[in-house]
Amino acid sequence: MKKAVIVGILILALGLVVSGISFALMGFSFNSFAKEKYESVTTEIGTEFTAIDIRGNTENIRLCRIDQNFPETRTPRVVCSENSWLKHTVTVENDTLTIRSVDTRKWYDHIGINVSGKPEILLYIPVFPYVLDIETDTGDVEIQDNSLGNDIRIRTDTGDVYVQDAVGVNVSVQTDTGDIRWTYREAPPAKKVNIVGNLSLITSTGHIRVENAGCAGDLFLQVSTGETLLENCRFANLESTGSTGDMTLKDTIVQGDLKIRRSTGDVKLEDSDAAVIHIETDTGDVTGTLLSPKVFFTETDTGKVQVPRSVTGGGCEITTSTGDIRMEITE
Repeated sequence: MKKAVIVGILILALGLVVSGISFALMGFSFNSFAKEKYESVTTEIGTEFTAIDIRGNTENIRLCRIDQNFPETRTPRVVCSENSWLKHTVTVENDTLTIRSVDTRKWYDHIGINVSGKPEILLYIPVFPYVLDIETDTGDVEIQDNSLGNDIRIRTDTGDVYVQDAVGVNVSVQTDTGDIRWTYREAPPAKKVNIVGNLSLITSTGHIRVENAGCAGDLFLQVSTGETLLENCRFANLESTGSTGDMTLKDTIVQGDLKIRRSTGDVKLEDSDAAVIHIETDTGDVTGTLLSPKVFFTETDTGKVQVPRSVTGGGCEITTSTGDIRMEITE
């Protein structure tokens, strides 16, 4: 029995020595273990389309705006990372540009180290009112400088979503553990909107950040443990639910109802306002400054309350269990 153990230890030690020598000969680089490297495959789209449907797997998906100053390059095109086991189909049917990821690997092919890079799907399009539907598993989604102008749906599991300067009708973004950032470089004028319909942003453990957005419809935000930040935004109505994540509103105006529900997260309003405000949290604090008078209705078990006394303005109902309530009205 002892001899067998000794032999086993010697074989293991020999294996480690051989592995170490092999690793040294490869320059101590994991890249040497990579099975394959990706190559970029470009497909030009000569058929007109009004909708875009992308289904990826591990690829990062990025929409890029075609330079309007160079007409010869305005033909829409798709650039995909491919190798022997990862391919993509690009077709246009029923006015829809469809891009599909085709992974031919078997389950055992996933075993091992592959550091040949992160695959991508790059779509170059002009500014037209497209209907957009994107779904990927672990890849990120990025849309910059693109006024899509129609319904937008984005779904990813662990990937982040970053959208800049998108004009849409109804927008839905959902991710499990990824962050969501929806932003515009410039704040919209008081009567201008970026989104004609509703905006829905949902994540579990990720963070949500919305900047300079004007939405004619309702904004719905749902998080579990991530933080939420709204800055310089305008919405018809706003509803947010969450567990432990904090929520902060800066210079954000809601024309109708503002409803916020948290378990242990804090809620902070900075120079923000709404016609009617409902805020409920268990152990979190509720603090902030509002832009117009409110009639406050507060309730807390063990927390402290400090709010202005007013008999004019919309209703502001704030309920906590152990959290403090401190609100002010900006003169």
